[in-house]
Amino acid sequence: DLVDNEYYQLFISAYPDGGMALQNRASPQRNAFEWLRSPTDLQDVSADRMLQRSALATFFYSITGWEWTVAS
Repeated sequence: DLVDNEYYQLFISAYPDGGMALQNRASPQRNAFEWLRSPTDLQDVSADRMLQRSALATFFYSITGWEWTVAS
Protein backbone atom coordinates (compact mmCIF):
# COMPACT_ATOMS: atom_id res chain seq x y z
CA ASP A 1 0.00 0.00 0.00
CA LEU A 2 1.30 3.43 -0.95
CA VAL A 3 0.46 5.22 2.30
CA ASP A 4 1.98 2.49 4.47
CA ASN A 5 5.37 2.84 2.80
CA GLU A 6 8.01 4.21 5.17
CA TYR A 7 9.15 6.84 2.68
CA TYR A 8 5.69 8.07 1.76
CA GLN A 9 5.40 10.39 4.76
CA LEU A 10 8.88 11.75 4.08
CA PHE A 11 7.99 12.56 0.48
CA ILE A 12 4.60 14.13 1.13
CA SER A 13 6.15 16.41 3.74
CA ALA A 14 8.76 17.57 1.21
CA TYR A 15 6.52 17.98 -1.86
CA PRO A 16 5.01 21.46 -2.35
CA ASP A 17 1.67 19.88 -3.34
CA GLY A 18 1.55 17.78 -0.18
CA GLY A 19 2.10 14.61 -2.17
CA MET A 20 -0.88 14.92 -4.50
CA ALA A 21 1.32 14.03 -7.49
CA LEU A 22 2.09 10.69 -5.84
CA GLN A 23 -1.57 9.74 -6.23
CA ASN A 24 -1.35 10.07 -10.02
CA ARG A 25 0.07 6.79 -11.37
CA ALA A 26 1.32 8.54 -14.52
CA SER A 27 3.18 11.39 -12.81
CA PRO A 28 6.98 11.63 -12.79
CA GLN A 29 6.81 11.88 -9.00
CA ARG A 30 4.91 8.59 -8.72
CA ASN A 31 7.26 6.88 -11.18
CA ALA A 32 10.24 8.06 -9.13
CA PHE A 33 8.59 6.89 -5.92
CA GLU A 34 7.88 3.45 -7.39
CA TRP A 35 11.48 3.19 -8.57
CA LEU A 36 12.75 4.12 -5.11
CA ARG A 37 10.46 1.48 -3.58
CA SER A 38 12.05 -1.22 -5.69
CA PRO A 39 14.21 -3.68 -3.76
CA THR A 40 17.51 -2.04 -2.91
CA ASP A 41 19.69 -1.76 0.15
CA LEU A 42 18.24 1.44 1.61
CA GLN A 43 18.69 0.79 5.31
CA ASP A 44 21.67 3.14 5.55
CA VAL A 45 20.24 5.88 3.33
CA SER A 46 19.49 9.12 5.17
CA ALA A 47 16.26 11.05 4.66
CA ASP A 48 18.19 13.84 2.90
CA ARG A 49 19.82 11.37 0.52
CA MET A 50 16.45 9.74 -0.21
CA LEU A 51 14.95 13.14 -1.06
CA GLN A 52 17.92 13.84 -3.35
CA ARG A 53 17.36 10.52 -5.11
CA SER A 54 13.67 11.32 -5.42
CA ALA A 55 14.40 14.70 -7.01
CA LEU A 56 16.81 13.20 -9.52
CA ALA A 57 14.51 10.31 -10.36
CA THR A 58 11.58 12.71 -10.80
CA PHE A 59 13.67 14.78 -13.19
CA PHE A 60 14.65 11.62 -15.11
CA TYR A 61 11.04 10.51 -15.48
CA SER A 62 9.83 14.02 -16.34
CA ILE A 63 12.14 14.15 -19.36
CA THR A 64 11.25 10.61 -20.45
CA GLY A 65 14.71 9.31 -19.68
CA TRP A 66 13.66 5.71 -20.33
CA GLU A 67 13.18 6.64 -24.00
CA TRP A 68 16.71 7.92 -24.53
CA THR A 69 18.31 6.12 -27.44
CA VAL A 70 21.22 8.35 -28.38
CA ALA A 71 23.92 9.63 -26.08
CA SER A 72 25.13 13.05 -27.10
